[in-house]
Amino acid sequence: MPRKREAGTIEKLQWAITAALSSPLLDDIQGFAWEAVFHYAKELPLRDPLTEGKTKRLFDAVDRKARIGWSLKAKQCGSKVSMRCGMSIEFVIQRADIYSKAEELGYPSGLGKDTDPVLLGKAIVRLWNEKVQRDMESQKVRVPRLAVLLKSNDRRHYGYFEIGLELLDEKSLNWQWVGGFRRGLQAKEDGRVRLRWHPSGTQLFQCLSVPTECNFFSVEPRRVPMDTFVNFIGQLAYR
Repeated sequence: MPRKREAGTIEKLQWAITAALSSPLLDDIQGFAWEAVFHYAKELPLRDPLTEGKTKRLFDAVDRKARIGWSLKAKQCGSKVSMRCGMSIEFVIQRADIYSKAEELGYPSGLGKDTDPVLLGKAIVRLWNEKVQRDMESQKVRVPRLAVLLKSNDRRHYGYFEIGLELLDEKSLNWQWVGGFRRGLQAKEDGRVRLRWHPSGTQLFQCLSVPTECNFFSVEPRRVPMDTFVNFIGQLAYR
């Protein structure tokens, strides 16, 4: 069972997702919709990208008083049955174009597919760690966290968990190319894949197992007709 504070967060997530999907304008909880739902559940002020613009900050939500920062991820996981503790998931955590940034990462001779994968891995780790440290400082975060929302295909069933967002230790990671033509680089730690990197899209993926602390819940949104929704919002916004 979730602790009292966690139970409150899960209940608010459940109601906020129900409300969001009752809108005729949304068909999924992702991007800004996920940020808005999360801020509501944590009782945090929400930055408005419509009036304040978008940013590429690592921490999508920050509790300035507690100095906790959360990087938010939403992951589609198939059916309700397939969502379970222990299942493997992965998601993009960074655009890691280490080839074009080789010199600033400490490799003046450049990096490429022919470079030792150990050196490529070190460059990836350095780029990620610098991003984490830089954004922790600029966003005044002392406790970095990762918050993950799991979603079923029908958007009726969800899982939610938080874990610490840690710096990577290059000494504990074993990097090697996988697939033909060196299409992907992966890092294992204690025999398990922890990171994957694709040079073609410069995307760095984090791989992990859903922890036993994950909380699962369901929602039953009732879609509001478009004319009813527009009239109601119009009365609120322009009265």
